[in-house]
Amino acid sequence: MTVNQPFLYYRLPRHAEAGVISLQLADHVEIPEAENMVSLCREAANLINEKVCKRPLVVLGNCVDGVMARAIAEHLSDPPLLVLVDAWAPRAAEELTSFQVQTRRWARRLKRWYQHGRMKARGHLSWVEFFAKFRPLAVVLKASGKIEAVSEDILREERNNVRLHATFQLIELPAYRGEAILFRTSAQQRDAGSRMFGWKGKLSSDTPIFELDGWHEDALRGDAISGLTDVLNARLRRLRS
Repeated sequence: MTVNQPFLYYRLPRHAEAGVISLQLADHVEIPEAENMVSLCREAANLINEKVCKRPLVVLGNCVDGVMARAIAEHLSDPPLLVLVDAWAPRAAEELTSFQVQTRRWARRLKRWYQHGRMKARGHLSWVEFFAKFRPLAVVLKASGKIEAVSEDILREERNNVRLHATFQLIELPAYRGEAILFRTSAQQRDAGSRMFGWKGKLSSDTPIFELDGWHEDALRGDAISGLTDVLNARLRRLRS
């Protein structure tokens, strides 16, 4: 089951040895406050319990949707295998100094610029697409009609993403009862693995962490998704045996 990840819903069936269900917030839904978000996650879990029954279940989410997947998994009758991609635990940044936060922010920008350059060198981006990755140049390209303005749907999705992040910072998640797998894409700093994405004490200390080639959600859209599904298929075979 994927949480708020339509592109995963469409791509996973090509590789996964299991049926795939998508759990998606409706486009018109306003992100609720923390207390109501807990209720929403509980309702989602009740719906899953009715549909899935006793079959082996994997609940997967990327970034903040991974945090939502974790919150939903808390209320499922049987703890599913939880798969989190680039999903930092709420308030994980609180253990960092302000200097470390700023350093990480600039390091992430440099990594992103390097990633865009690598994609251009490999022929995956045209010059227009490459320049559009940089905000000041994107403004010029939009004004000149070289690229289209961002649609209202995408803007709404970005606003919802920001609200989801803010909402889950206020929700305390207990230690997880079940098993989990973490995935780290090229967008993350090296210490994401050693820090377990901030989930230390919340997930088992032997939780495996796998690497995915690609930048954040792009790693789940291209051929790199096979790196994810290879791990999932192996674990599903074990669950069924």
